[in-house]
Amino acid sequence: DLPDESLAPVLAWAQERLDSPLTVSDLAARAAVSPSTLHRRFQAQLGTTPLTWLRGERLALACRLIERGEPRFEVVARRSGLGTATNLRTLMRRETGITPSAYKHRFGPEVN
Repeated sequence: DLPDESLAPVLAWAQERLDSPLTVSDLAARAAVSPSTLHRRFQAQLGTTPLTWLRGERLALACRLIERGEPRFEVVARRSGLGTATNLRTLMRRETGITPSAYKHRFGPEVN
């Protein structure tokens, strides 16, 4: 028997906990592997590192919260695991090229 090396269970587990502090060690422990083995599996299966994947998932969650109409960026940052509105602004601008305010204007719910 070959061990199950799929990342799907650990990815699903982490996605349910994006608002919590998560480290590579936490992900590795959940996958029952060492951090270096986890890195190798992420590279092989997803083409990225665990931290880059986690940051991307948190940013995607933040975008969904903004799209659904959460008006307070501090709440968006906290609920997506990004911590503060400052971190949200920095990451969103670096990754998308626009600020949370511009994203909200472009993709948020229409206000009539």
